[in-house]
Amino acid sequence: MQAIVKRLESGQDQGLRNNLKIVFTNVAELPRGFSDITMQLVEKIEILDEVFGPRAVKPLHNFLPKLSDYDSELNLDPDEIFRGQIVIKALAWLFKKYQEDAAQVAVDETINFAEKLAPFINPNWDSAKEVFACLYEILPMDPYNCHILNQFLLKYGDVTMKGEHETTIKQIMQQDYNEILELTVNARILQ
Repeated sequence: MQAIVKRLESGQDQGLRNNLKIVFTNVAELPRGFSDITMQLVEKIEILDEVFGPRAVKPLHNFLPKLSDYDSELNLDPDEIFRGQIVIKALAWLFKKYQEDAAQVAVDETINFAEKLAPFINPNWDSAKEVFACLYEILPMDPYNCHILNQFLLKYGDVTMKGEHETTIKQIMQQDYNEILELTVNARILQ
């Protein structure tokens, strides 16, 4: 896989490029193929996009830590934070480019999308803007993810995130992303 990635990065002629993309598409049909290829390309988002487009949202989402991986104060191993930041940046890139198409993949093919992104609102992790780029696309079209985010906020919204910026997720949302907060409250009213 790494050799194929290097060839795609080198800007080979279009015929060879198309053949290499077909190889990746065929490997992606294997049980672990899609996620393995996505992991190889997570930091090479243009190539990931060229090969899979918005379909890459699903395996990227699967690379994010589950809520059970965090402690009660939403702390996480630094390596997991770093990996999550890379994944969130790739997701945001896809959501900004594909908007509704990326959101539809998140709604149809992932479980609890908003919940997996929510801990990365932590301002000490420097990925809140990217999280909100994704949430702005998915929440208006999916009441279930609004509900999931609302449940997350009820449980973890007031947990103090220690670090350079000591704050809570609710405070961040109230200060800068009140629209997202309103969507999650409206989801509670809908149910």
